[in-house]
Amino acid sequence: MSGTNSVWQVEEGGTLTCEENVLTSTIPRKGSPANALWKTDGDGLSAQNPVAQCYKIKIDQAGDGIWIGLCPENKFGKGWILKGLCYGGSGGNLSDGSALKRQGYGPALKHAGMEVHILAEITTGNRLNVYFAVDGKGLGKAFEIDRLSPNMAPLFPVISFCSGVSSARVSIIREVAVPPVSFFEASSSLSISSPPSYFGSWQSADVPSAKLTLSPNWSLSVKVANTMSTNLSPTSPHSSMGRAVSSRMMAPPHLQDVEDRVCAMLDGVRNVSLDDGTGELVIEYVFNDNEPGILRAQPFVEATVSPVKQNELQWLR
Repeated sequence: MSGTNSVWQVEEGGTLTCEENVLTSTIPRKGSPANALWKTDGDGLSAQNPVAQCYKIKIDQAGDGIWIGLCPENKFGKGWILKGLCYGGSGGNLSDGSALKRQGYGPALKHAGMEVHILAEITTGNRLNVYFAVDGKGLGKAFEIDRLSPNMAPLFPVISFCSGVSSARVSIIREVAVPPVSFFEASSSLSISSPPSYFGSWQSADVPSAKLTLSPNWSLSVKVANTMSTNLSPTSPHSSMGRAVSSRMMAPPHLQDVEDRVCAMLDGVRNVSLDDGTGELVIEYVFNDNEPGILRAQPFVEATVSPVKQNELQWLR
């Protein structure tokens, strides 16, 4: 649902065009971002209208440097004047509209077809919580405003195209059925889970400081301080096809022994399989040509970024 009276409010003298629920940037903007507010008459989120709202924004045409979020109507403006609760940019960061607040909250918003959900809810005591999900994966709570002022103007969705971005297009709808908060929690999913797959990122208690990644081309890599990798046979048994290679950054002393052991393990991989009962990735290997071993790994869970709090947002103080 895009709303009967929903319209884009585009900054004066801007470089954006809009038609119904579609917003397009066609001319590169220099020096400052180009902003637009998606406004529905009388229906913004506020202390007076606290019903939870969820919006889906689809990146129809990619552009590196798109920000998506919420903005009080009276804090909307041209360029860096905008103040809000925003996620995006080339690093998947959190921002107050003009200042960076968290890095690496989620994936960068730079691929056509990406879908971003925003959930905004007001709970007991006028606490405002804002969550994001990308392509069905919850990213966790992004912003937590302890006590929303009853005098604050209603919040509406906002899109900001960073300077230099051209030929980008997004579309927006308001979800009629608001998903529960659990769908937006980190590592959750808005869609039905896919069958277990070899390919993806994994973690193991046997190598607690490492991230294992198995690619569809059967390249197995392990990131500790350096990244070590080997190519596996694409047919069963999926064994190492050569010596492991490694990047050459100087690792901290306490990780050097870990990396040495990982390299030796990668050299000796004998098979990779999935445990149908647990969904774990099972790597069978021979260590230093004579010591058999098994490493069991679980799907990798990214460390969550703590939400931005009210006292970190100067425009809310």
